[in-house]
Amino acid sequence: MLKKNIDLHLHSNFSDGLSSPEELALLVKKADVRLAALTDHDTVAGTERFLRSALELGFTAIPGIEFSAKHEGKELHILGYGIDIHNKELLSSIEELRKTREKRAPLIIEKLNKLGFALDYAEITKNIQPGKAIGRPEIAEMLVRHGYVKNWSEAFSKYIGDNGPAFVDKEKIPAEECIRLIRNAGGFAVLAHPALELDMSGEKTVRELVRFGLSGIEAYYAKHTKENAAYYAFLAAKYGLFITGGSDFHKAENDTKHAPIGSLSLPDNHL
Repeated sequence: MLKKNIDLHLHSNFSDGLSSPEELALLVKKADVRLAALTDHDTVAGTERFLRSALELGFTAIPGIEFSAKHEGKELHILGYGIDIHNKELLSSIEELRKTREKRAPLIIEKLNKLGFALDYAEITKNIQPGKAIGRPEIAEMLVRHGYVKNWSEAFSKYIGDNGPAFVDKEKIPAEECIRLIRNAGGFAVLAHPALELDMSGEKTVRELVRFGLSGIEAYYAKHTKENAAYYAFLAAKYGLFITGGSDFHKAENDTKHAPIGSLSLPDNHL
């Protein structure tokens, strides 16, 4: 039997989503999701607000995070669930990441200006909320605001995407370190959307991450095919990992990259 009342991969405007934690909680409630996790990129700044809103609205929420990690030349994303969001080591690592991202944003703007744009980094920093790292979404929004592009999608595809002329890579934590941070903060580490990075050849990587302390795999994900989900569910069973799923929700409209809240179905025997 399938169920749709779980969504353990959501983003707010504290990373690259559009909704505040409170707005996101309302959307979760509207979607009749009973168990949810806010998993913003490399920050827990909005987590307490999301947890408080969930309590007021009557659904269960667990604290989470999504780390950008690296392992043997590959980029991986590691989700952390059930973490202590006040853990000093975790917060220290998050702050270091925020500082490196702040160095990255001016470099992207410098590249854009060399392409003929007229952008000012100070414009982004004026209204940024505390704890939020300045990243490509903020730069994309500025490009839209100044009329250089029609939307975020065009900004990424033409200029600041991974293959764009103004791309600057971001600092990533080694996967082993990510997993250690999550576990030391009392949480469980889960490999996010593995088929996006590893396709159907992820067993070696999964085996190595298990050695580091990986607890689960996000087998059910918006861009996973049925074959992807079955393959990673098989690996989870083989290595004694639990299985999760999530929409990777970022915004309610015009988002072809991710899924709506609560849109994925998980078998009853999975988390």
